[in-house]
Amino acid sequence: MSSLELTVEKANVDLELGTVILTGVDTSEIVSEIGTEELLNAMDYSDVMEYVTQVEKDKREADE
Repeated sequence: MSSLELTVEKANVDLELGTVILTGVDTSEIVSEIGTEELLNAMDYSDVMEYVTQVEKDKREADE
């Protein structure tokens, strides 16, 4: 089992569901701890596509 050490403002842990909600965390710290490739492999492609679509929409609207 691997471990991950992060600095956060607040953590909410649900042991029954196996979930952790973190607030006030520096996302670059997560990437440096996990590694870019591992993080990308764990992502849901639909989430990535929605993010890219929204970013491109926001860029177009800013240019108008």
